[in-house]
Amino acid sequence: MASVKISRDMQQGKIVVTFSYDPKFVAEVKSIEGHRWHPDKKYWSFPYSQEILRKILSVFKGESIDLDSTLQVSFKQVVDKREPNQAAIIETVNKELKLRGYSPKTKKSIFAPY
Repeated sequence: MASVKISRDMQQGKIVVTFSYDPKFVAEVKSIEGHRWHPDKKYWSFPYSQEILRKILSVFKGESIDLDSTLQVSFKQVVDKREPNQAAIIETVNKELKLRGYSPKTKKSIFAPY
């Protein structure tokens, strides 16, 4: 399993991706429009857009991804699909929080993206 880091370069408005060399991933990354390899810093960059972020995430689906917090808000907006099991867990936790009398702010902080 590859370790992938996806961050955002705020000054240049780009998405920056680093991962260990894997020819399969390199080929898929090259298929994303606007890709650019930076050999001196050993990372890939892409123009920032929701669509490109979605494509990058789909390339590395199933891998260990370290997603920058500035992109997590975008990620939540882009991908808000929950697996059936996850939905059941969230429902159970919500019920438990209600039974214990937790405030709405506490509930919101528990379910906020990391």
